[in-house]
Amino acid sequence: MSIGVQCEKCGRRYRVLEDREGTQMTCACGTSVLVEGPRYEDKLCVRCGIDVTHLTRTRDAVGNYYCQPCWDEALRIAREQAEEERDHEIGWLTAQIERFQLRRIASPMLALATLALLAVGYIQPRLAVFLGATLMILGGMLLVACTIWLYVVPFRDGFDVGVACMIRRAKRIEWAERNPEFNLRRPASLVLTGFIIMVVAACFFIVAQVARANGAA
Repeated sequence: MSIGVQCEKCGRRYRVLEDREGTQMTCACGTSVLVEGPRYEDKLCVRCGIDVTHLTRTRDAVGNYYCQPCWDEALRIAREQAEEERDHEIGWLTAQIERFQLRRIASPMLALATLALLAVGYIQPRLAVFLGATLMILGGMLLVACTIWLYVVPFRDGFDVGVACMIRRAKRIEWAERNPEFNLRRPASLVLTGFIIMVVAACFFIVAQVARANGAA
């Protein structure tokens, strides 16, 4: 907190720390000014202490403000600490997964499982409708969650920041770099996953409709 002080003679304005309230200060014009007046909540960098009210700044999850150089330094230190504290067992497991290329194996297996369920759904149309409705709900929830994650979170730093991030992709990328804990790039990739889930759900509905039509015929 600081106290706003204005010299009655020359009109100069100052911000003085609140612990100097009631004392005298000397203006640049030489006039003695009593430290009293309205209080202001300063936005000070938690590392270097400068006032970032009118500077490019970042606020962390607990509300601390950082100037841009201090925030970049804090991110660098955090990355180094994360690398040092990385669990060796998890690192070994990740290396084994990458070695055996589990993702390449999982993708065709997932596709085969989906085709098998579609075949079962053709035999049991009610099951196909149930699976389609379930996947449609999951895909829709994923799309809604990703949209909120991608466009609403930046509003925590102000309405103008949120609107800028919503309209301009470059602003979203810049905000994501200054707030890596939210990782705005991940929901953009998850949107595609939600869309694929909804397409698969539509396939289940189509299979159920075809099965019922053939049964009726």
